[in-house]
Amino acid sequence: MVVKLTQKQADYLETFGNLEDEINKKRALCHITRFGYGYNWIGGDKCPSSAFECYEQLKMVEAVINGYEVIEPKFKFYNFSDSSGGTALYYAGQSKQLTKFEQDALEVKEGSEEYKALLALGFVEEEV
Repeated sequence: MVVKLTQKQADYLETFGNLEDEINKKRALCHITRFGYGYNWIGGDKCPSSAFECYEQLKMVEAVINGYEVIEPKFKFYNFSDSSGGTALYYAGQSKQLTKFEQDALEVKEGSEEYKALLALGFVEEEV
């Protein structure tokens, strides 16, 4: 089963080179699984990394063994209505515009034109 990683975690694994190569795979597993005082998470380029926390070790090991894909963060945006006394109104796309139901909110990819426009308009982002 393919493991879903953040871009930062995928960049960390790429420092070890091609993980299809057994030597690179062993080196990655060695660096990921060691722990204790003085064992910082070091990538293949010998630089300290904060790509993952200790509790995510198993996830990173599974990514090395089974492969991984990078997840793109998606966000829902909301604003507050003046007349409703603090009820969140979610952005639901150009056709509906605003809705009070979170399940109808549009998921927006980070870096898209819509994402930038909603931030500029003062909407609050919430990661999905």
